[in-house]
Amino acid sequence: MALTRGPSSWALVATLGLVGCGSPSTSPDSPVPDKGRWLGAEAIGNTPEPKPDCNPPLSPQLAMNGHGSAVAAWLSDCSVWTARYEPGQGWRQPEIVGSLPPGAPANWMWEPMLAVNDAGTALVVWTTQVTAGEGNRQVWTSVGDSAKGWSVAERIGDRESGPLSEIDNPHVAIDPSGNGVVV
Repeated sequence: MALTRGPSSWALVATLGLVGCGSPSTSPDSPVPDKGRWLGAEAIGNTPEPKPDCNPPLSPQLAMNGHGSAVAAWLSDCSVWTARYEPGQGWRQPEIVGSLPPGAPANWMWEPMLAVNDAGTALVVWTTQVTAGEGNRQVWTSVGDSAKGWSVAERIGDRESGPLSEIDNPHVAIDPSGNGVVV
């Protein structure tokens, strides 16, 4: 995945390799018999020019399940953005699933982490810094369903003091039933 800049917006570009057992072809246009093929680079959406004091797109992450459904997440314009890929349909338009809490310093978000299960349910988690100084971090999450869309962002934890207060990137997993774990 890569981020590219256009005249008035940013685009996230992804190349997905959808292959089964065996070696994929090295040519983007050459099919691998009965095992899928490499897809060329494709822009999966544009995000607007960032507001003053907000970063341009950064920290792209991708999670994919065994059926070829994928979810991308990245930071841009003081928000967490996502886009979903469905085989045979391509990439859906990006959408914001979370933003900095009111009063938080601009750009004080850390890269989102993703997981997606075989049913296509996705879980994204990220951390924000609420005030300047050490500690005062909050962990946020949103759950995405390919049919229902994303849930409203929910704060699931605080890291106000102690050795864990400086951890930036929690990790995430989701089981087949859609139950998530964040560590």
